[in-house]
Amino acid sequence: MTLSTRIAVMDDGRFQQIGTPTEIYEFPTSRLVANFIGNANMFEGRITENGTDHVVVESKDPACNFYIDHGMSIQEGSKVWVALRPEKIKISKQAPDDSSTNSIKGMVGDIGYLGGTSTYRILIGDQRIVEITSPNLNRPKDGNPPIDWDEEVYLSWEPSSSVVLTK
Repeated sequence: MTLSTRIAVMDDGRFQQIGTPTEIYEFPTSRLVANFIGNANMFEGRITENGTDHVVVESKDPACNFYIDHGMSIQEGSKVWVALRPEKIKISKQAPDDSSTNSIKGMVGDIGYLGGTSTYRILIGDQRIVEITSPNLNRPKDGNPPIDWDEEVYLSWEPSSSVVLTK
């Protein structure tokens, strides 16, 4: 992607999406494109609210309401998928102020320390894994990581971070 000004993603001889690297990565038009270019946490749900400037998607696995700050022409009740990139998710030991939307509680199952970043695999519910990539902005004073294995954590994200996909 760093050498391209335009990318075409194909499947079975058909163009799925054509655009700049930013368009393809940040605004995929399908689950195939979202998973082909980078990593994406994918959540199935139904549209429960469709406003001119937002949509709300209710997901059962995990039990979460996704508030997305852009409207789209789709009928309430429609089945959709929400794509959420690992680097768009914040991880914390403290619950967010508003945990009714864009927030999930889970348990740290795996940590990959990569120097400048850490990758976390968070167990949500019985078997669901959510992947998070977080920058290591602060050096731990005592050498212990700020978030450790088997700790309960809260995941949250901005309303503009999710992408609603219909296919």
